Amino acid sequence: MRKQQTAIGLAQVCKSRCIAWERHEYCVVCQEYCPYHAIIEVERNGVMCPIVDADKCRGCGACESQCPALPIAIVVNGRARQPVLAHPSPQL
Repeated sequence: MRKQQTAIGLAQVCKSRCIAWERHEYCVVCQEYCPYHAIIEVERNGVMCPIVDADKCRGCGACESQCPALPIAIVVNGRARQPVLAHPSPQL
């Protein structure tokens, strides 16, 4: 599996900290920096606000590292690892 196809996390927008969601000001920095085009905009009261497309997000953190809000309004949460089985499961 290629690295670009592996999802290591999932970004989440904290609306109460987001410049677009909370202050109703235009800000699409997270969308501009996402290499997977996983940040899309929805219109809310005349302002375009970011949301994360979970099917496209790989959890790379590019959006999180560029967010201008303080505290940061978009965070990446790691995905749970699946256990590696030493032996195949018996067929039931």
